[in-house]
Amino acid sequence: MITGSMPMPRSLAAAVEVVSPPAADGADLPLSDGCNTIVYMTQPISFRPDERTTQELRALTRGRKTSEVLRELIHKSYLEDLYARAVADAERLSNDSADRAELAAIAEEMDEIRAW
Repeated sequence: MITGSMPMPRSLAAAVEVVSPPAADGADLPLSDGCNTIVYMTQPISFRPDERTTQELRALTRGRKTSEVLRELIHKSYLEDLYARAVADAERLSNDSADRAELAAIAEEMDEIRAW
């Protein structure tokens, strides 16, 4: 945790969150020039695994840290979701006659440019 109002390097400033205390009425107070609190850490995540999840997690860790395995699983799940959305978007576009017509027009225009 870093406190104070001294300037930070750009890379650090982009990676931290500046936190100001909430006002008594619930509205946010403006940050003062006197003292800002900078938090440079992530929030811990808690979950309650059922018996099956506990066994599966134990099998996946095999000597590794649980947090390392969970991060890896989240990253894999995120990539799978991105790919699934990309496939769905590609299928949607392949069935979109207006999009296909636009692509054909662009291809024709590119052929005309190549003829020069």
